[in-house]
Amino acid sequence: MTEQPSINVTSQDDLLIVAFTESDLIECKYLDRAREEIVRLAAGGPHARIVLDVGNVRYLSSTALGMLVQLIKTIKLSGGELRFANPNEQLADIFEVAHLSRVVEICDSVEEAVARFGG
Repeated sequence: MTEQPSINVTSQDDLLIVAFTESDLIECKYLDRAREEIVRLAAGGPHARIVLDVGNVRYLSSTALGMLVQLIKTIKLSGGELRFANPNEQLADIFEVAHLSRVVEICDSVEEAVARFGG
């Protein structure tokens, strides 16, 4: 039996809202499956618009951070757009130190991320 990616996907208008269900993004097998699923979803349309809800995430390994950077690049190269939403204080600090806000918009909530897409 194949394990499912550690994400939950919902749609709102033409946006995809992807939430991590794992609180600790450490294990490579979960990260790879999640990344593959998000990339597959992004490939579903010419200009995918994705909100990545990290509200459930308590801990982010360096591997997971690298996966997120790779994901940002992949989605942008395919003509899509990505917003991060709902980071806790620790994740917000990690994103700041990693300068992710230079390459992706980080919003305080999913609602704010959706609104910034114009939806």
